[in-house]
Order: sequence, then structure tokens, then C-alpha cells
Amino acid sequence: MKSFSIFLFFLLVCTSLQAQKFFATTFDKLPQNYQLYPRNDQNEAFIPISGKIEEAGWEYFSLQILRNKQVIGYQKAGIIYTNAVGKFAFSPVKIKAEKAEYGVKIYAFKGKDSLNVVNRENIVSGDVYIISGQSNATVFFNDSRKNEFCRTFGKISGTWGVDVANPADTLWALSNQDAYNQGVGTMGFEFQQTILEKYGIPTCVINGGFNWSSMKQHATRTANNPADLTNGYGRMLYRIQKAGVALAVKALIFRQGESEAYGEGADWGGYFDVYYKNLKTDLPSLKQIYLFQIDIIDFARPDAPQVRDIQRKVADKYPDIQVVASVGTAGFDGLHYTTDGYLQNAHEFTRLVGRDFYNSTDIDNINAPNIRRAFFSNREKTEITLLFDNEQELVWTDQVRNLLMKNQYYLNGINGVVSSGSAVANQVILKLNSPTTATLVSYLPPAIDSKSPDFPYTGPYIKNKRGLRALSFFEVKIEPFVPIPSVSFTKIPQNLQLFPRNAKNEAVIDIKGKIETTDYNTLSLVVFRNNVRIKYYKNTLSFIGTTSNFSFSHPIKAELANYNFKLYAIKGLDSVLVTTRENIVAGDAYLINGQSNAAAWGVSNTFPNSEYRNDFCRTFGQVKSTNPFITESDTTWALSNNGKPYVGVWGIE
Repeated sequence: MKSFSIFLFFLLVCTSLQAQKFFATTFDKLPQNYQLYPRNDQNEAFIPISGKIEEAGWEYFSLQILRNKQVIGYQKAGIIYTNAVGKFAFSPVKIKAEKAEYGVKIYAFKGKDSLNVVNRENIVSGDVYIISGQSNATVFFNDSRKNEFCRTFGKISGTWGVDVANPADTLWALSNQDAYNQGVGTMGFEFQQTILEKYGIPTCVINGGFNWSSMKQHATRTANNPADLTNGYGRMLYRIQKAGVALAVKALIFRQGESEAYGEGADWGGYFDVYYKNLKTDLPSLKQIYLFQIDIIDFARPDAPQVRDIQRKVADKYPDIQVVASVGTAGFDGLHYTTDGYLQNAHEFTRLVGRDFYNSTDIDNINAPNIRRAFFSNREKTEITLLFDNEQELVWTDQVRNLLMKNQYYLNGINGVVSSGSAVANQVILKLNSPTTATLVSYLPPAIDSKSPDFPYTGPYIKNKRGLRALSFFEVKIEPFVPIPSVSFTKIPQNLQLFPRNAKNEAVIDIKGKIETTDYNTLSLVVFRNNVRIKYYKNTLSFIGTTSNFSFSHPIKAELANYNFKLYAIKGLDSVLVTTRENIVAGDAYLINGQSNAAAWGVSNTFPNSEYRNDFCRTFGQVKSTNPFITESDTTWALSNNGKPYVGVWGIE
């Protein structure tokens, strides 16, 4: 086989990014160098290659497939001519989402002659993410770090993304291949590199941020030309669409709002709603938005706390949005952060992405604590409890520099009214200097004067055990004191209890007792099956003096399902959780008795051994004896072999 000369090849090749024409061959589908193809649910992507040749006599095309520059596959595609124009198509090339780069080499054949029409290399499969916002999102596009598996598409337009874009800038590249033109920002690249290191998946990040932007500018979408290069939203969408990933964007990281806090923009919440709807229209695959709440910035207007609070509340309005705290980011100068700060933020939101998209098990206290309620916790109104998300474990820090934590709380806009505070589980408890008539509580100052020795504000903060700072909040209503109900039970299940099933394959759970607090008029019982709510009961209380009896009954099935019960006391719109019972089942009961061969406790090298357990295998109690495995009396239900008492090897089997 002889090849056409290199001279003839270059003489006849005509390249155009739009036409993708080489020699007499025009490709309608052909990868670019450095292209990332979005992976599917099988962790794969398919590369389509097809086109036409406008010269008669060629017999077929061949395709070499390379992985890390080694040939791993070969295809042959016949040419079907119609009026001297031949069409061809290869079977889509399957590649894996992994730390490997793929390439293709395409040849045209005529008899013994062949022509290397085009080669493509450095192709990967992975995931696609978008970053947008203003300067804290772009970080001025000055990060020069690179990695062969971190990709981006297109170019940043002039003046940090503000200028009209060039429609010809449609090439794939390494992220930060040129620190400005292909910049993804410090947060963006650290995010890409962390995803690669932890999960082995290449990524494409398109940073569509532009400096000095307002929420209104991000929400501006030209209806008859959404990819309009004259506005910021259009420039971002143009790059996404030209990259061919508009149906594959997993998430958006959005960091903006300083302009509104400065008074250079207005109605952040209204324009964000428009922006959100635009995104859902143009990027239907978008599953999560990670939104940064802005910091306590320099030159902020008095209504800056309202902007922060609107951002905090967005997560309650849209279930696919999570809010990330900017406060407490390292290297804060009153507006921006040092490189260490942006790296810190990248790791903080990357943990959320890891949980949401990569099945990460690092999920404990990775969200910023968010207040859920504020209420007086005594009748005298000298104590306020701030209730945060259920899973949070909070930490109180008394002082940072010259600033005291107790002075960072404002009642009806006035601070200095808290004498002390503490954190217990997911609650912050504020003790006041004196009784108050305040109805609203806020957290963190509206702003710090740049001439103050305390500028910029760097704490103290409410944090959780992982160091995540609580979102600042503004004018949260303080609910009235609701006394803890005095309830005694004559019947109530234990956690983990098994109830013997009846002939209908059911057991009836009774919860009965009396309440001796006239502050409430109703009790409710909520029943869950495998953590899904299945039944709601309501019992209106009838008091004789200060006491009212109550009774609930609910049947459960004998099946591989756990049932939970939650009892609430209610008055008007206020409610308080009285008690919870969890992991209750129905089934059959058996007894084992005898000597050591019945106990079968001391086995450790066989399976199942004495440590084996299952959610639906239960046991009950033990009586104190001289046996070393029974050291104290107990009358509680437990998982079999989840510690003492043991049911033994063949008991659990």
C-alpha cells in the first residue's frame, strides 16, 4: 500500500472550523482535539463520526481508535455515492469516563492508495459544570494551573467577561491553557482537580461569570436569540451550546450579589427567579445549583443584610438549590479573598457535589448551618433559642480579635442585649440581659466601616463541627414561648421493639396516656414506614381540670419494613415534638435455651459469627448472672448480636 505524498495532502486539505472540511471530505460529526464528551449512566460516552466526500473513486474510510496513544480498535466505513458525492458513517466510538485520553485517526482508501484525512487526540469523557457570577466567581481569570483531564470550551471575552464575545472562539482546551482566555477561575480549577483526584472523572467547567455584574444582567435573556453574544447570559449559553453539552450540565456554581449590596443593582430575588427559570429552559439537565451567600462587604448599603437573607431563603423556595457561606472564608479583604480562601470555598462546595453526584460517604455536617426557627425558651422572655437544621452539631466561639460572639445578635436591630450564649446540638441558646419585647432577631452586622479596627469582619461565627459557618440571617421572627408538655404513658412501644403478628400478618401498636399541660388542645401522631410518611392521626384533647387522656392505635404489617411514630402536642399553629419511637417491626418470637452449645457465644472465626446482625432480627433483655457475657440486668429491645445480649451463632443464623 502506498500513501499519497505529504505535499499532495497539504495541497488538497482545506480546513474550516465550521465546515470541518479536509481534502474533499466534509465531516458533519467529528471530535475536536481536547473535547470532553459527557458520560452516561454507564460511565461511557459515544463519539459520532460521519461525513461526505465530494470526489468519486474512493472506496472506503478506515478509523483507528487510540487510548493513551495505543491503538485499541479499528473500524471500516463504506462510501455510498449519489451523483459523485459519497456519504459515510462509522459506528459511534465508545470511550470510558476515566483518567485516559482517546484519539482517532481517519484514512480514505482508493485501491492501494490511502490518505490520512484527519487525526484527533486528547479526547476524554466526563461531567460538565458551569460557574457564573461576578468577580468572586471569575477570580479575575488568573490561575495558571493545568491538568490534562480538566477541560473547558471557548474563550473569555475582554474586560473579564464583560465585552461582546467573538463567535469564532469555539475550541476545546485545557482549563487555564491560557490563564485568561481559557480561564475557569481558582475555585473552578480546584473543583475540577478535586473531582479528578477523588473520583477519577474528567470534567469540563465553563466559567460564564463577568465582573461587576448585577443579578439583572445575569437574568437578561434575549427571547428570540438566547445565545446573544451581547449579554452575559447569552455569552455563557453560546459556549455551552457550541460545546454540545446543553443537555448534560449537571450543576451550576453561582456567586454574585455584591453589586446589589453596594446599591449598584436592585431586586436580587426577583431577578434571580427569572435567571432560575431561564436556566431551567435552556439547560434541562441541570440538577443542582450551589449558591454562595455574599459576605459582609465593604461599602455595603444598609439593606445589604436583606440581600444576604434573600439568598439564604432561596434554598427553601427551590429544592435543587443549596446555599454556601462566604463568611469565614480565608484571606477576606472586605470584598475578595486570597488564593487560600478560594481553594477553601472550592473544597466546601465540592463536598456537596461529591454527595449529590458521586455517592460520597463524607456527608456529615457538610452544609452551612441554616436557621429554621427562633423562639423564646422561657416565660420571662430572657432566653431565646435559635434552632438550626436537624443534623447540625454547632460550636460557640466567645471571641475573635476584639469582637464578642454575644454582640453579633440583633434584637429588633439593636445588639449588646445578649449576656451570654452557648451551642447545644443544633441549637444556639441566647441569654438576655433583661426581658425583651423584641419580635425579630438578626445575626451578623450589616457592615463594618473600612476605617474601623475591626475591618474586615472575620468573626466570630456560629460554626458546625466541620468548621462550616452558619448563613447570616436578618429579622427572623421570634416565636412565643411554648411550654414542654407533661405527658405520661400507659402504653408506648420501645425503639427496635418487635410486636408478635396475628393471623392477619399484622400487629397493632397502641400509644396511650395522659397530658397534664392545658397549653395544648390537640395531640397528633405521624406514622412512617421506611421513613416515608404513611398516616396522620389527630386527637382533640378534653381536659378534666388540668388532665386529658389520649389514645392512638395503628396496625403494622409483618414485613421487611421499619415503622416510626412521632407524637406532637399542638396549639394553634405551634407544635412541639413530644416523643419519637423508631425501627418498630412485627413478626414472630422464638426462644433458645440450654447450656454453652445453645448460647454459642464464643465463636469468632466462623460465619455468621456472634457479631453478625440484621435490621430485622431482634432480641430482648438479659438477667444479670455470673456468665461473663451477661454482666447487668436489662429490659430493652435491641438488634440481635448488636452487643449484649447475644443470641449466638446458630440463633442469628
